[in-house]
Amino acid sequence: MILILGVIFGINIKLKDKTSSLDNCVGLDCTTFSTTTERHFTLKTETSASKRTESSILTTSPTPTPIIPSISTYIRTNESETPSPEYCFPVGWESIGDKILSQGNYKSFAVDDDFNLYVTNAARLSLEKWSFSNKLIQRYFDGSFDNTPLFYHSLSQSLYFCYTNEGYSGIYRLDRNHSKPVNVLNNAMSVFNPYFIEPTCDGLYVNSGGDIFVLFGTRDYVVKWTVNNPVGILVAQAYGSDPTTGRIQFLNFVLAVSEIDNTVYLMEPIGPRILKYTDSSTTGTVIFDATTEKEIFSDVQPRYIYDRALITDKTGYLILATDEKINILTPDGKFNATILKDYRTREDKIIPSPALRTMAFDRLGNLYILDAGRGVLKFNRTSTTCTNTNS
Repeated sequence: MILILGVIFGINIKLKDKTSSLDNCVGLDCTTFSTTTERHFTLKTETSASKRTESSILTTSPTPTPIIPSISTYIRTNESETPSPEYCFPVGWESIGDKILSQGNYKSFAVDDDFNLYVTNAARLSLEKWSFSNKLIQRYFDGSFDNTPLFYHSLSQSLYFCYTNEGYSGIYRLDRNHSKPVNVLNNAMSVFNPYFIEPTCDGLYVNSGGDIFVLFGTRDYVVKWTVNNPVGILVAQAYGSDPTTGRIQFLNFVLAVSEIDNTVYLMEPIGPRILKYTDSSTTGTVIFDATTEKEIFSDVQPRYIYDRALITDKTGYLILATDEKINILTPDGKFNATILKDYRTREDKIIPSPALRTMAFDRLGNLYILDAGRGVLKFNRTSTTCTNTNS
């Protein structure tokens, strides 16, 4: 069955040309900050071909290097990229998908521009890179990598993640075709930083300019680090204008950030309920509450915990997945439409009960879902709409 979203309301896309850099190492052989004691630790890597273990050094440096190009829209060919005046985005997906990866106990994932999958394998405590054809390309941190969100940054062709070693937490970047991650952010960068990188982060996003957004579930807030500034800025406080909801032990919020204007969204672990945060306030506004949207979520009960996931697409629209269906919402939460219902894979004989963890798009707009019981699932794009970026 193919479901197509046939109505798109007034999408105004504004692409900003912005060239900037991350505060990162020059190359991969860096030294730590002079304000701290030098600390080096070993990164184990393993490839499926050689099965050899080699040592790589994770280090930090205060010297910035421009790595992120300015934004433009491209049509990809086999060997080159040419600018295009049209900007296209998917509006429909197949409801029958493919099981891409299912060999491990995966907690988070990301898709790169070559359609490779990065996953955190809780069974092996490792970060793994798999090809689209289900072959292990490389294994990192084997035995020492905890569950952490992964974010693939297309402009820099890099994978970002949180990592803690011997009590020292930071944000790392793994560049394309390299096995040595670079530490781009850590707590030693500023002695006056009121917001520290916690041992556990629950959401991670890097915008086109290189600003880093991190959700810390234990603190119930989102902190942003701007380019070349190691001092964090509080941009979102959980529970918004209704602090009476109270925190639910061991259940965290879900972070989503708009590519269009960096608007922050948090989804509560109940409802689900979505809060929207603008630049003017760290207090969120409720834009969507599933317990009141009976025509969309007919069987949602107040305060019942659902498997859920939330991301934004290239237009700034919200993609909300629950164990019932997947919906698309306008940035203000007023318009909803179901894009997938009773979705399953070709291998499923019956429609299973999903156990959603997170979602992601590849560069072609195909939708990927991490299901705790079935692995990484892919749903191909079926329809696209375009807008002229010169208008």
